[in-house]
Amino acid sequence: DDGFVAWINGTEVQRVNMPGAAGSAVTTNTLANNAIEPVSFTTYDLPTPPGYLVAGTNVLAVQVFQSSLASSDLGFECSLESVLMETNPPTVLSVNPAPGTITNLNQITVTFSEPVTGVAAAYLLVNGIGAANVTAIDSATYLFSFVQPPYGTVAISWNPAQNIFDQALPPNRFNATGPGATWTYTLVDNTTPTVAALSPGAGATVRSLTSITVLFSEPVSGVDAADLLINNTPASSNTPVAASQYIFTFPEPATGAVQVAWAAGHGILDRAVPPNAFAGGSWSYHLDPNAAAAPPYISEFMASNTRTLADESGFYEDWIEIYNPSAVAVNLDGWYLTDSAGNLTKWRFPATNLAGGAFLVVFASGKDRRVPGARLHTSFQLSAAGEYLGLVKPDGVTIASEFSPVFPQQVPDVSYGFAQSGSPPEYT
Repeated sequence: DDGFVAWINGTEVQRVNMPGAAGSAVTTNTLANNAIEPVSFTTYDLPTPPGYLVAGTNVLAVQVFQSSLASSDLGFECSLESVLMETNPPTVLSVNPAPGTITNLNQITVTFSEPVTGVAAAYLLVNGIGAANVTAIDSATYLFSFVQPPYGTVAISWNPAQNIFDQALPPNRFNATGPGATWTYTLVDNTTPTVAALSPGAGATVRSLTSITVLFSEPVSGVDAADLLINNTPASSNTPVAASQYIFTFPEPATGAVQVAWAAGHGILDRAVPPNAFAGGSWSYHLDPNAAAAPPYISEFMASNTRTLADESGFYEDWIEIYNPSAVAVNLDGWYLTDSAGNLTKWRFPATNLAGGAFLVVFASGKDRRVPGARLHTSFQLSAAGEYLGLVKPDGVTIASEFSPVFPQQVPDVSYGFAQSGSPPEYT
């Protein structure tokens, strides 16, 4: 009260509420700027110590000034504290899973050598691509999540622009190229290929049946027409649409129940090294020339939409496309979409007319918007890691279309489903 100048070993280190520039001379007649009372105890950071400290004894001198020589009071209290500077940058202490050969990889837990701040998901690079999410387990441990990369060697590194710092004063930046900061995995495919979807869908009642389109969960080889048996008779031809998509054609079987199964001696394998064999399976149809027209089905979806299709609010949400293959309009009121095989009535359509040959996009945003005539939003979101997806008829139990048991892992901004060409439509 009211101002002061402090020196250490004759070097001015602090000037508060005083006229003149730092280092300018002061005398007993120098007046301080008036301080507002009461004056609180305030901490000031001093310049870097090497500029004025010496080995051995150091002298701190403080001169206190009043704003008026006629002032009747003087207040002064002082303490000097030092902080030992820590200069060791944080490092990676451990990671889980540990580097080496693994069979799945969509999360990595990183433990730093000390508490850190500024950790962002995009700082961890998986084959050069930033992670999608990060969750702090504690101040030194973070869980990074991402879409599983392709099988083979997976390199883990850090974005050169990362801003991860420890809690020292001043803070030290994480050494992203130091020992243990980068590592690799060998990601091995030991997942058996499965059937992701069928057209017509398993269990359907159909007017005619001369072809079946099969979408495998991953690219496969060794697929022959004779691998698919219709009432124990091999299919007559097989057309590959893509490495994971095949159309089997055959003469129409007799009216009634139709059993479809994979031949026991098939040679269908995925492209892993070593390859995994397709497990096979069976399903059935009911062939009835007087059956109703083919029902709507899920023709396409995108489980990781970051820049492809925006909703009415400008947000890029997951989406599901419904197609009506018949020539007549269908009112979807009471139909359901679900991402849970155990909850087939998860999200209910409002009154929504879908014209013959028309498409309808429903955003899987979790926003649960069901206003007729407006953009529709389900109460759930899709998982890019793969999950069940189904379209259910109004009775709440009959599945019109499904990806079961789960659709395969998806990549950002790439849709998955059917191409609307031919009858039945082909997958794309």
